Amino acid sequence: MLNIIINEDILKIEGDVVITNLKELQKSLKKIMDENNICGLDLTGVKLIDTAGVQLIIVFLKSFIKHHEISITGISETVLKILEITGLKNEFEDYLNTN
Repeated sequence: MLNIIINEDILKIEGDVVITNLKELQKSLKKIMDENNICGLDLTGVKLIDTAGVQLIIVFLKSFIKHHEISITGISETVLKILEITGLKNEFEDYLNTN
């Protein structure tokens, strides 16, 4: 199950970011990019993520940053572990809000 919530200027993704949900998530992210001026991405509600999900988030961040400022305002331990295991944590470093 996947939920996408926009609260003010924060986009929150909850649930499983896995290959079976990617088409739905990709569609939603495209619409959000076109229609909203978000500045934060909250991944604290992500319970499961696979490499396809990580790739989609990276593509979204890199595409969105071309037109808007964005940072990751929260990240779950699950996502952090996957990023470390796959060696992709450095791809997210520029987006992490450490304040």
